[in-house]
Amino acid sequence: MGSKLLKRAWAGLGYSMVVVFIILTVIVVSKAEVSVQEIWLSVVGSMVISLYFCMASLIFEYDNWSPLKQLSVHFSLSVLVYFPMAMYIGWLPAGLWPLAAAFVCFIITYTIFWLSFRAYFKKQEEELNQTIGKREESGEN
Repeated sequence: MGSKLLKRAWAGLGYSMVVVFIILTVIVVSKAEVSVQEIWLSVVGSMVISLYFCMASLIFEYDNWSPLKQLSVHFSLSVLVYFPMAMYIGWLPAGLWPLAAAFVCFIITYTIFWLSFRAYFKKQEEELNQTIGKREESGEN
């Protein structure tokens, strides 16, 4: 379990650095004036959120919970991690309408990712079942 967490942590940091690089590229190309403190805060936020999402995906590997419970826990924790961090960093302005719009965007993005992963793993499941079926038909063990 420990090595799995470490691998996911490194993957999360890698993802965050790609996001940071893209954002810094946009800043450089647009010649925007941004303080070092704002950049530093955004880098830290990106790292924390990336670490969370890479590690929290382990929730879906916990077989003792139903898929609905896994999804509910992951979604709830994601909201509890992302929104306070995004507001603290300044990615989201405080206010009812900005938060409501961000929450709707979060739900849409979360749903797209979840449906995509679900389709991917369903396809893998079907391919594995076909492989097992072919082995059983041919008499292989």
